[in-house]
Amino acid sequence: MGERQTERVERKATCHPDRKHRALGLCYSCYTMAWRIKKGLDPLGGLRAFADKRRQEDPGYGRRYGLQKNHGLSLEDYQRLWMAQSGCCAICRTPLDILDVDHDHHTGTIRGLLCTWCNLGIGLFHDNVVRLGAAITYLAHPPMLQIVQGSGGGA
Repeated sequence: MGERQTERVERKATCHPDRKHRALGLCYSCYTMAWRIKKGLDPLGGLRAFADKRRQEDPGYGRRYGLQKNHGLSLEDYQRLWMAQSGCCAICRTPLDILDVDHDHHTGTIRGLLCTWCNLGIGLFHDNVVRLGAAITYLAHPPMLQIVQGSGGGA
């Protein structure tokens, strides 16, 4: 009799489709976390204690790590830039102890330090100079004001 060969299809996890299935449709990480929660254990399995200890021993670690990982910027470089801007947002000039690193999302080039509101504003306009210019024109000359003034009165 001929041997029947079946091709084994690797199941993918429903929680993370890029990962292999472990059990209950979950990847290994999610399955382990769900199991630990069900058993009344710390879902992070000791990682929380490690992070708390690190935070106590070295309070600046998270900041340094984030600057280096996200922007390739050392804390010393950040502090130099902060001092060069006199601790103020480069747009609205609001003085703050901690400012966001503004960077070009296409090139990764750091432009300066901004307050969260200015950084979010630029991001919402997709760093597009034309859109920002149109927004300035809109604020300076609102269409409704032109309609009201053009009709010779109010509503």
